[in-house]
Amino acid sequence: MARLGTPTAPASPIRIAIFGDSSLFFEGLRQMVAVEPSMVVAGGADGVPSRSLVAETAPDILVIDARIDDALTLCREFAPAGGHPRVILVAAEGDLDWTVRAVEAGARGVLDKAATAAELLSAIRAVHAGQIWVRHQVVARIVEQFVLLMKAKDPEQVLLAQRLSAREREVVRHVVEGLSNQEVADQLGSTEATVKAHLTHIFQKLEVRDRAQLVARYHHAVHRGAPVPVRLTT
Repeated sequence: MARLGTPTAPASPIRIAIFGDSSLFFEGLRQMVAVEPSMVVAGGADGVPSRSLVAETAPDILVIDARIDDALTLCREFAPAGGHPRVILVAAEGDLDWTVRAVEAGARGVLDKAATAAELLSAIRAVHAGQIWVRHQVVARIVEQFVLLMKAKDPEQVLLAQRLSAREREVVRHVVEGLSNQEVADQLGSTEATVKAHLTHIFQKLEVRDRAQLVARYHHAVHRGAPVPVRLTT
């Protein structure tokens, strides 16, 4: 597990809010944290966190079940740059690309389903101290993307490299080749629903409405606007 940053000692108990997809999940994590004297459970619930509840509990650390719908959207909503609360996602599937996207969305810690109580407490301390708690492979992928970004010459290529994960770039390459969602899924060994989810994130990141705009954006980046025949599919 890689931890990035310089730790600082907390002057008072770390306030933690916990949100999970069930009462069992919430109670289990609450008990894990409650045994640690340097931490206090300020609140939480079984379900999606609301702005009012997060504001009421005023946590330093927001622990969110990664299995909650739109977990990455919640990261973007509740993880202000350099501010509080700092978000830790737990019970993640361990998918590398998803974890990279989580960090890009503002998560400062990601623990998979196999994480122990000790690892959770260590992650909370590290994230509260200003570090990032993720697997070493995630750090390597982020550094790799940064290097590609620095090597990119064209401004549009820089934009694509900066905003899209490795898997999302694969989806884009297949889409501009004219493959349908199902065909893209077959190429990636995934499902059509997963491809649709990737496309939704891609459209949001690149601020395009549909496949046609995505293809135009891609070819402007790669070919600097040169027209290239493609087969668009729905």
